Amino acid sequence: MSRRSRPVRRTTSARRPPGRPADVDSDDTRRLILDSAEQLFSDKGFATTTLKAIAENAGMTQGTVYHHFRTKHELFEAVNDRANDRMLIPMGEAAEAQRTFAGKLASVFDVATEIVRTQPLTAQFVAVVRLETRRHVEIADTGGDLRWARLWRDLVDTGVRTGEIDAADRDWALAMLVAVFLGLGQVSVELDFDRYQMTVDGFKRAFPHSFITPRNTVARHNPDVRTARRSGSGRRP
Repeated sequence: MSRRSRPVRRTTSARRPPGRPADVDSDDTRRLILDSAEQLFSDKGFATTTLKAIAENAGMTQGTVYHHFRTKHELFEAVNDRANDRMLIPMGEAAEAQRTFAGKLASVFDVATEIVRTQPLTAQFVAVVRLETRRHVEIADTGGDLRWARLWRDLVDTGVRTGEIDAADRDWALAMLVAVFLGLGQVSVELDFDRYQMTVDGFKRAFPHSFITPRNTVARHNPDVRTARRSGSGRRP
């Protein structure tokens, strides 16, 4: 949460009478509020961020914010939903395009890295929301998007089906996968992008081999894995 806050730039310069909500029905205004809230929640946390500060950071009145979001909790949930969509939808699509566990995992790593590069505040918010929901009971029910669990489960189940992961190791592999991505989320907050990229590259090379079934056994029993290895997807040193 150490990044300095920068005011969210408004896309309209129209003046309004004091206290009057501007463009209260526009999607653009809602986006500005969400952008401002995402920035401040990421930098300062839930407790110290106020709706007044969010409004000022967005360059609008507090009344405009209240028109769209009745409470800070409601706004926090909306930011969380948008951040999860921005990460989970492209990550899920990338995984769907691959047929092996190693291929799916590499694709998900790549998409997550691109999001950290191009949407750093979104990635930072997703990383810190887990900590914030543990600290503050009023938002304890936020952040538990079931799509995250489904994504990790589908990846591991693919590995079990292809023989890349032993069925007896399924639960352990799932726990490892979740732990790695939670750790990378924290790394994305604490390191600059180049160092984050180096960390991800290291995981991409080493992580699958920590529990993948021996190469020859898998390739002998599964044609998808044989094809992926011939084409270079999921290649191991």
